[in-house]
Amino acid sequence: MKRVLIVLIAGLFLVLANGTGASASQVGGPPAGLTSSGRVLWNFEALLRQTFGSHYKGCLRTLSRYVETFTTDNYCATHDAAQTMYYSFAFANQSASAYHLVERTFAPGAFGNYPEPIRVEKNYVTCDPAGRTYLISYGDVIGLSANLACIKPNP
Repeated sequence: MKRVLIVLIAGLFLVLANGTGASASQVGGPPAGLTSSGRVLWNFEALLRQTFGSHYKGCLRTLSRYVETFTTDNYCATHDAAQTMYYSFAFANQSASAYHLVERTFAPGAFGNYPEPIRVEKNYVTCDPAGRTYLISYGDVIGLSANLACIKPNP
């Protein structure tokens, strides 16, 4: 009986020491050890989950040559497959993204020749609270998750 009680107390201690047993990526921010590119992707995916809900599957739509926008997963099912594709998340259970959505416009080429700002629905993704840097995708690289970055637009 003493052994069972000790095991139960030890198990309870471990659960309490870990909070609810959730990982860092579920609680407050990106997990420790991610590269800067990994943190960008984690925050972006956390923003998608905050915007569309935890069960969002993801749908990518090409608006022009390079600009992508994310929309509800019903959009992919009802629109041209040449302009849409499903997005697969690299991370699970993210929350508390450092990024947020803003309404604004940019002049053509505001980010240079290849970078294009990412939009979620009709809003741009800003990477900082003051809105100085924006999430972009490099149009000369294939694969969204491999080419995201946060940069300042040209004045």
